[in-house]
Amino acid sequence: MIDKAAIEKNFSRFARHYDKYSAVQKRCARKLLGKIPSNNFYRILDIGCGTGNYTYLLRGKFPEAQIKAVDISDEMIAIAKNKLKDKNIEFTVADAESLDLRKKFDLISSNVSVQWFADLEKALKHYRRFLADSGCLLFSTFGPETFWELNKVLGDFYGRETKISAFYFLTKKDLKGALSGIFRKTEIQELKCRQSYGSLADLLER
Repeated sequence: MIDKAAIEKNFSRFARHYDKYSAVQKRCARKLLGKIPSNNFYRILDIGCGTGNYTYLLRGKFPEAQIKAVDISDEMIAIAKNKLKDKNIEFTVADAESLDLRKKFDLISSNVSVQWFADLEKALKHYRRFLADSGCLLFSTFGPETFWELNKVLGDFYGRETKISAFYFLTKKDLKGALSGIFRKTEIQELKCRQSYGSLADLLER
């Protein structure tokens, strides 16, 4: 149910507004960064870097590392490049599910982007090839309960069942299944955040 062309088009179209409406993504980025062990990671791959907010945090935590950041949207990459132009980051426009890399990474990480993958399990197997022997893969993702209230409101409004994009995001059980057959050691933590808004318009504007 994932339309890659539509995803790339929409993220590129609204790239210049992304930072204004990405409070949740930024919160997730800080949480994810706190989960990264203080190892000497010298080669880092940032998947779905967007406008570079998580990339910026990675650079701050690992000032000496070689960081490669990838995103499917050229407009997102353009903003990230400008934002981090003095941070010595290698940026690449590419579909993260079909990367063709010739090097190994100590850390492969992604902040709330893999929910847009067409086949996460296949992508994880692909990334396993790029991990160093003692490497670590760490990512955050949105689950199917994301904006469930919005989905319900739309269903009530239209008088029929509706399915926003989040409906198709993988469950915790799905993620566990995807990871278990690829990596020797896995861990999944679930965090539910609740935010109140005065109106639907207020939600959509944030």
